[in-house]
Amino acid sequence: MRATQGIASHAGGKLGFDYLVALRMATSYLTGARQRIETAREKVKQLKNEIQKLRAKQSAKAQQTSLHAYFEQSNKTGNNVSLPTRGTKNVQERCKEQRLLRGHYGKVYALHWGDVDRGAADLKSKKLISASQDGKLIVWNADNKNKLYAIPLRSTWVMTCAFEPTQGELVACGGLDNVCSVYKLQNQDQNRMSREPAQLRGHEGYLACCRFLDNTRILTCSGDSTCLLWDIQTQKTLTRFSDHTGDVMSVSLNPKDPNMFVSGSCDASAKVWDIRSGKCVKSFGEATLGDSTAGASGNKFNQYAHSSDINSVDFMQNGRSFATGSDDSTSRIFDIRSYTQMNMFKQKGKMCVTSVAASKQGRLLFCGYDGTDLGSTKCLAWDTLKKNEKWAELSGHDTRVSCLGMDTTGTALATGSWDKNIRIFA
Repeated sequence: MRATQGIASHAGGKLGFDYLVALRMATSYLTGARQRIETAREKVKQLKNEIQKLRAKQSAKAQQTSLHAYFEQSNKTGNNVSLPTRGTKNVQERCKEQRLLRGHYGKVYALHWGDVDRGAADLKSKKLISASQDGKLIVWNADNKNKLYAIPLRSTWVMTCAFEPTQGELVACGGLDNVCSVYKLQNQDQNRMSREPAQLRGHEGYLACCRFLDNTRILTCSGDSTCLLWDIQTQKTLTRFSDHTGDVMSVSLNPKDPNMFVSGSCDASAKVWDIRSGKCVKSFGEATLGDSTAGASGNKFNQYAHSSDINSVDFMQNGRSFATGSDDSTSRIFDIRSYTQMNMFKQKGKMCVTSVAASKQGRLLFCGYDGTDLGSTKCLAWDTLKKNEKWAELSGHDTRVSCLGMDTTGTALATGSWDKNIRIFA
């Protein structure tokens, strides 16, 4: 009996010892688990803080998004990225003024960006030429706002100017004197022209627009309803383009096909021309697009073609479509291949479109306006893929925006106005 009690006592003591060991192990495990949980909580807290910082950084970056950032992203990806919204739906904040160029003492009528700068490391030009009623042709450095050249003109009634795209050494202008004057820019330190300008005489009406094809040829259009292709060296006409029935107000060269250009006229039509044949290959007007009775003849708004003067044309970078701006208060995009209107944009009120410029990716169309409405915005950016949807309002000018243009990199837009100022937006 005593032996049995001893065995039971020994077994009970062993079980008690095992229990204590298990209890200690469980306690140690729970302590370790608590420590791991606390460590995990700290890591989660750190991750949340990092996520919040990243979100704040991305939000700040989105707030600072500009055309430059948008185009840089598009150039890197090679895709048509979605338009930035700066984290807000306020269209006044999507495109900001970066530079104000002051120097003209009269209304600014025309401007044009340079394409090539031989003195720049990357050969990309930051030069901008402008023409004003003060009788001056000014070449600017749009980056630092310096005036590089100030050229006195033979006539104060200048209507157009152009920069030569291949060498960047020639500039041209013209207006009510019916003459296209071509100047060669000399060394910048000498601040003068190397010789008298070439005088291209042949139009019987005012010169409305001119554009260089290269350093030997230039295209002009006039109030005499014609376009002329010139040899600059010989100062003689190479080809005459005659098919419009009204003043030709604007021309734009096809960026993909050097043998094609488009013209816009007061006959409310835009015509596509073949430089080699000198013939009009397609005409976009009431006679060819839609029912003409729905336009000016019927005193109604035409949904398919312009019903009033076309003041400006600009080829899209794809070379297959072009934009137009008209006195009928609309800007439109026409496609050459399908021979039809692709989109139309109309501002409220009587707002004549004075000038148009398409972004390099073709997603935005910038339009300058001359309206009678007080407080109306004089420059707008439209989303070309949406139906009459404004992407941005470019504020600053308080009167007619007579001209605008996108630089060759697609990162800056220049606007000229009757308020005598030129503004650079990005």
